[in-house]
Amino acid sequence: MSRPSRSLLALFAAAILFKLALIVVFYGRLYPDVIGAVNLGKDVLGGVEGYRITSKTFVGPVLWYGVYHLAGLWGLKLVNLALFAGLLVVHARVGRKLFGAETVVLASVLFAFYPGTNLNVAVGEQDDLATLLFFALGIWRFVSRRDAFVPGLLVGIAFLFKFSAAVFALGFVLYLLVRRQPRAAAVTILGMALPFVLLNALDGLSSARNLVYAAGIQQGFSSWRGVGFKLLSTGLLPAVALSWWVWWKRRDDAHLLFTLIPTAYLAYVILNRDAWAAGFVMMQGIFFASFPLAEVLADRELGTPWAGRKALAGGALAAYLLVATSITLVNAIQDTELASERKGPWVLCE
Repeated sequence: MSRPSRSLLALFAAAILFKLALIVVFYGRLYPDVIGAVNLGKDVLGGVEGYRITSKTFVGPVLWYGVYHLAGLWGLKLVNLALFAGLLVVHARVGRKLFGAETVVLASVLFAFYPGTNLNVAVGEQDDLATLLFFALGIWRFVSRRDAFVPGLLVGIAFLFKFSAAVFALGFVLYLLVRRQPRAAAVTILGMALPFVLLNALDGLSSARNLVYAAGIQQGFSSWRGVGFKLLSTGLLPAVALSWWVWWKRRDDAHLLFTLIPTAYLAYVILNRDAWAAGFVMMQGIFFASFPLAEVLADRELGTPWAGRKALAGGALAAYLLVATSITLVNAIQDTELASERKGPWVLCE
């Protein structure tokens, strides 16, 4: 086994153990959206007609209620951990297909310990993780096979778990159009639309009506001050800016694709003035932006000339881990609820 492979395995083990430690520390705490989603799943299985929930269809909530019903709160948390482990593998597979081994290791650190990743696994939504996993599988399929329909279909399945998948999908479609592949773009869009069309055929357009409702709620949800704060605090604006700088140096397809995907979310946040959930949603953006960001640290040509490359990378990663962990702990304490204290007709507790 090569040294980068050993480093990657050690990193995966450390990341999973760190997430497990967070789960134990914050075991009884959840973001309110998780509780609301599980409650909706119970209602849908109980035969409620029509539904209202922002950012997703009923598919995820039904699954997560089933998990909770069978395995309790630990079941929900372990689903998060399993989805995270899958994401680590897909992230590395995509990276090894397109980038160097050292870049993959550094990018894995950036993704695995990003505050949004930490929070989604420890106290957050299964839907965010499932969305990213299916979306990432679609991009992996595309870079491996260069086909169009199956990647689009996987992205369409991701959309069922979280509507934010459509925002990042715009970056993927734009990439195909920029690369003068209009037929592939059309086939990809067809694949993306198919799961949602089939779902609406089954539920009598309830999901389409919910999508319209959710879009109305999200439009203009944040103040401009809130948008500005989130652009910086989540790293969205710096990540996109640095990704474009690396693309300018490289000018290849991989860097263009992995820059356009997070750029689509930056455009959405500004144009729709919706940054409330940016810390969580940006987990999907950092999944892709982590590779050009890692190249800034790993590549001699892109690295800072007045500092040793390894010293620069080590210092930057140490600072990143410290800041990311601090943000994780503060948000996990301030923004979550004790599931056992949830008020309402159905209390989420053991």
